[in-house]
Amino acid sequence: MKIIHNTESPVSPGVLMNDRLFLARHIEKTDVKYNAFIFGSSRSKAFKTWHWKKSIGKNVIPFHMGVNDESLYGIERKLHFLDSLGFKIDYALIPLDHRLLSLTKNSEAHIFREYHTLTEETSTSFYQRFFIAFLNPHFLKSYWTYRQTGDVGNDGNFLWDPGFTYHHKTGDIDYTRMENAIKKDSILFYKTNRKDFYERTPQESEQLIGKDSKVIWEKIHKILKKHHTEVKIIITPNYDQIAINADDLEYLKTMFPNKISNYSGKNGITDEIGNYYEHKHFKPFIANGILTLSYVSFRKGSE
Repeated sequence: MKIIHNTESPVSPGVLMNDRLFLARHIEKTDVKYNAFIFGSSRSKAFKTWHWKKSIGKNVIPFHMGVNDESLYGIERKLHFLDSLGFKIDYALIPLDHRLLSLTKNSEAHIFREYHTLTEETSTSFYQRFFIAFLNPHFLKSYWTYRQTGDVGNDGNFLWDPGFTYHHKTGDIDYTRMENAIKKDSILFYKTNRKDFYERTPQESEQLIGKDSKVIWEKIHKILKKHHTEVKIIITPNYDQIAINADDLEYLKTMFPNKISNYSGKNGITDEIGNYYEHKHFKPFIANGILTLSYVSFRKGSE
């Protein structure tokens, strides 16, 4: 995948894209002494490092480790990765939801699989998945057409234009295309994309933190304790209005006392369609407000 830093990303061959790979390589090679990290799925991208920095101090250098369809396993592996490379993890912001809590293993799909340096997988095994995907005749046909015409066409399974801006120094992603469309005509944007906003039935998630999850959470807690990390966990306000399971929430509160802010389920945020780009991602101003409501100061020892 080709990335243009700080400008709108060009067409990206979706069948080959793996954002975990780019983040891991950047962290391995960088000379920047990052010491504050945001983890989570693509929903975490609403939380911007520049805004978070305002709350956690001038001497903090934050980096966004959030990736598409993140897993609990992936968060633990990234923390272990940072620890093994000698990074200080002074601050951690972890937005999560029922989807993330349900994923406790490395993904079999190449686009969501953790980079091999974070796991015990060999590089050969890791890249073999990409090679097999690349040989897909449908992808090769779509990619050849794109190379000849510069047009991705309508085959979103293999080529797609994400329309976002990626900031390689911070890991932040801005949904540039949708933001521009909303600024131009918000009424038209939501009318055109009305199909993305399905009817919801507010409910509570099934219990997801079981034996396997607890083993991972213990590993996460151990690393954070080692670094004396000031951690904040945000249960995100998903459009689906599915509330985190009460037992799962109690487990997290017991492990991280006074560090949990819950915005899941039916509430003033999730009721409003205008708070979302589509049914999966809420907007940055919502994340900014959540941070303000969740705590006044994020400095160590403030809570």
